[in-house]
Amino acid sequence: MASPLKQVKTEIKPKNARLYDQFFSDSPKTPQYWHELFTITCNKQLWTELLQKTPTDAFLKPNQITASQTFFDKGISLLKVTGPTSADQANVLNLLECFLAQVLAKSWPNNSTDVINVIAGFASIDKVFYQFLNSIDLIIRSKDVKLDTKRKAVETLVVTVSGAYNTSVVTYFNQRGIFSALMSYITFDETEDTYILEAFRLVGLLANVEKFESSNPYQTLLADFVDEKPMLKIIPALGAEFVKCRDDYIPVQTSWFRTTVLTDAQLAALPSKRLSILLPTLEFVQKNKMFAKTLIADKGHHSKSYDTEPALAAFLSLCSYLFSNQNKNPRAEMYSKVALIILQLLLPELHQSLNTKASIKINAKQRKPPLPETEAFTLGTGLLDAILCCLRYNMKKPLPDIYDLALVATEATLMIYRDIPSNYHWNELWNTLLNLVQFINKHAGDTNSTSSKRDTGAILTCLAIPLASDGLAEEQKHQLIHKVVENSTALKTLVANYSSKTSSALIVMSTVDHFESLIVKEHQQRSANPDIVIRDNYAGYKKSIAPFVNSFWAEIQPREFKESRERIFLKKFTKECLA
Repeated sequence: MASPLKQVKTEIKPKNARLYDQFFSDSPKTPQYWHELFTITCNKQLWTELLQKTPTDAFLKPNQITASQTFFDKGISLLKVTGPTSADQANVLNLLECFLAQVLAKSWPNNSTDVINVIAGFASIDKVFYQFLNSIDLIIRSKDVKLDTKRKAVETLVVTVSGAYNTSVVTYFNQRGIFSALMSYITFDETEDTYILEAFRLVGLLANVEKFESSNPYQTLLADFVDEKPMLKIIPALGAEFVKCRDDYIPVQTSWFRTTVLTDAQLAALPSKRLSILLPTLEFVQKNKMFAKTLIADKGHHSKSYDTEPALAAFLSLCSYLFSNQNKNPRAEMYSKVALIILQLLLPELHQSLNTKASIKINAKQRKPPLPETEAFTLGTGLLDAILCCLRYNMKKPLPDIYDLALVATEATLMIYRDIPSNYHWNELWNTLLNLVQFINKHAGDTNSTSSKRDTGAILTCLAIPLASDGLAEEQKHQLIHKVVENSTALKTLVANYSSKTSSALIVMSTVDHFESLIVKEHQQRSANPDIVIRDNYAGYKKSIAPFVNSFWAEIQPREFKESRERIFLKKFTKECLA
């Protein structure tokens, strides 16, 4: 017989843990139980762990379906009640957020059907879910609600949209818009950058819900949005986020004499998940010209707590690091492609600002051969440097799709960049383009003929624009001509392989033919110096290409980005941002 003096230790569970266990028991749930569940402070870890380990078949038992539906309905009712005796809204939101996150994350036998059954039932889903969205909307808009509670409301929406994206539940967000509530939250004076961007990300996700299959109201709202106040809050926060994403690529200096470099494993983990901010950035830039112009015009912000770089300068700097390492993993390639699309969309609005002075930190040393180590001093040179990093460091077979986008961006930049600075390292651009010509020739049989033909046309256009225009200083023009003549064999092969008969091909080939014949003739008489031949015969050269120049300028037009062509890729990118 056990001694009566021996004490038996009993494990005493916290009250909320017992309430959570009871939620999945068959015991009846009294009004007192629901009151305690929503009143006692939520232990998110315990509640999440229990929901996570509970299998779907346990959720689908009739008694448990009733309990889950009652839980969701009572939680929504408590969100609508305010006053001294009401439950703490932030606590209710914590419970609902964990519940929705775990229910929506599970793999159900019948995804949409089972989720609807668990949270409301088919007979009540419309009424219950609209009440849920109305309650969240009121919390976000209300001036009397604490900022922390507003944040919880936005977090709950993010979790719900992310989890419901592959179910029919997400369509309720299209039918009951929360765009204006989110903009009001962003403009709230005390909202910090992190929470501004959380709301911004949410708009990006909502704008992508079934946008290729049906009408998405957020697309229209974005296009019609003209309130500058939220934009002026979003853009500095966006610039600061771009800087953080860029700094992920910059290794910490371990000592004054040793420069560290990121390992392949570290690079393989980049870019970080925070760069999913590119999804809403793409949507805003594409649909709203005012947002694009405000982004370009941003000068950076200086306050007592921190300084921010101009948003576009920070984005171009980030692009140089992202593009340099885009071949490290499929995610990096995907984010690089989206960044290039954003640049392409910004270019029409950027043409008047290309000469705006800006200090842009370019990834000059991480890859070989390195770029000249200078900070780009205008938006235009920063843009060219960022694109140069893409073209220079990712030549592999088959040539990545982003080369087409990068060459289109180069072409468009050269077309609108008439006041070209003479001290830019143009030779680096010409060398890279001509190296690309040699690469395409070498792997002509291994590459997709359609994409290679597009790339060929874009390369020839990029070379023909400075040859046909007067933007370059004479010395730089002579250097370009020298490079073209020096690579005449490769250029002739390229044109022959892809049967290119465009005006840009005619200008490049006329340049080659004109100076090659002169250099050969000069060489027969004495040792020829190509630089002297080019300088002495430049006037005659201009006449030789004159017949093609007018048709060339008439022929080339900036290629517009067509979203429908990239629908499969953009859907894939949206899923990546949800992961």
